[in-house]
Amino acid sequence: MKTRTTTSLAVLGAFVVFSLSLQAQEAQTRPDEVKVPPSPPVTESQPAFTMKPMIRFGLGANFDLANHAASNLTLPGVPTCCTGFNGVSSGGFALSGEMGLPIDDRLDILVKLTYMTTSSTMTEDEVTTVRSGNEAVATPFRHTLESDLGFLMLEPGVEWRPTLHVGLVGGLRVGTLMGATYRQEERIVDESLGYTYENGSTVRNTSSGDVQETSSFQFGLLLGARYHVFLTTNGSLQLVPEVFYAPLFTNVVADRSWSVSSFRAGVSLVYTLFSKQETDSPVLPRR
Repeated sequence: MKTRTTTSLAVLGAFVVFSLSLQAQEAQTRPDEVKVPPSPPVTESQPAFTMKPMIRFGLGANFDLANHAASNLTLPGVPTCCTGFNGVSSGGFALSGEMGLPIDDRLDILVKLTYMTTSSTMTEDEVTTVRSGNEAVATPFRHTLESDLGFLMLEPGVEWRPTLHVGLVGGLRVGTLMGATYRQEERIVDESLGYTYENGSTVRNTSSGDVQETSSFQFGLLLGARYHVFLTTNGSLQLVPEVFYAPLFTNVVADRSWSVSSFRAGVSLVYTLFSKQETDSPVLPRR
């Protein structure tokens, strides 16, 4: 009996040792567990923005070289012995305000309001034979017509930019003649002859005042080019040298051949207002 008990204990002990050996072997052959670091918290990406030009405002000053196209011009209600005055070129100035509405990166709707002044002096010489002492002398009688004109013109059009800095402008001119004054006279050029008119002076037919029967409605074109110089890094403030050709197709005086076309050269200062617009994000599309 004692022998059987001893045998049973020995078998039980061997089984326990074998089980422990298997557990130890399994522990040695099993790889260690890999600890995965926790994932960083998911954060929403910040939306991206772009600055888009919304509207532009500007002020400009131009020197104006005006061409007064006239043919046998005489003013209504003004007496003269001249057969008519012909055209002449003269100087003037133009001041303008502008507003631009960007359509895309290359095209703006441009509207300018321009006040332009121009002065002109037209002269015609009439060679006349007069008696000086006992001699007949041919001498010129000079007819002179001076004028001062002011135009207020609305100039709607477009500006197309083939490059970042260069702009090409095309549009219309619609406006009115704000003022027109004149001074006219006839004078003997060579006063050394001692010849005078019937009034005892070397000058006659002198008159001045407002030009009568003017055409209040004026219509023409505006064609030009501009160069945009950025004064700020984002282009909000620009200095814009510019040149324009601005012909008028209507006459200064109704039923008279007298129109004004001008070449303008000057500079504008333009300020742009931008709007902040959200763009698509690579993580979160714009909602």
